Amino acid sequence: MTDSVTVGVRVPRLGEKSFLFEYEVRNDDTVAATGETTVVTYGRDEQAPVPIPDSWRESIGQFEGL
Repeated sequence: MTDSVTVGVRVPRLGEKSFLFEYEVRNDDTVAATGETTVVTYGRDEQAPVPIPDSWRESIGQFEGL
């Protein structure tokens, strides 16, 4: 027998050069696990973090209501 889980993902905020993903894994009404990942936008040419592209910022902001 296998259990089904639900995974929720959200971006709670946008920085200048990075943003956070937050995760929540649920089994019915029980939170089974949480996690987060910080994503840094990186320019290969610059070999350094670069500002989040405007198109990403707009899309993420609209989706998340930021």
